[in-house]
Amino acid sequence: MKGFQRDLNKEALKKTKAFSFRSDNVDMASPTQLNCGNLQNIKLYDTIRKIRSEALTTDDYDKDDFHDIVLMCNDKENDFVQHVGIPSVHCYSKEQLDILRKH
Repeated sequence: MKGFQRDLNKEALKKTKAFSFRSDNVDMASPTQLNCGNLQNIKLYDTIRKIRSEALTTDDYDKDDFHDIVLMCNDKENDFVQHVGIPSVHCYSKEQLDILRKH
């Protein structure tokens, strides 16, 4: 799957699991095509998983998970990751901290 169709599927796969997405494609396929064994328009599960993985990593700062978290911590606009160290990472928002302080 390439180009425009791949981009459309990326948007849909950000909100849907690969298995459900493929199952929906099978359900929408023509029964005549399925009976004849024509599965050309139904992509392989592995292909859909790869496209979903690409879609979910578009907002990452880095491919490496730990480096991604370090970069998130250094980003002034991101107020969720508060501290990164080895072996722990502290993730909480300012709103969560305010609630804890009130109680």
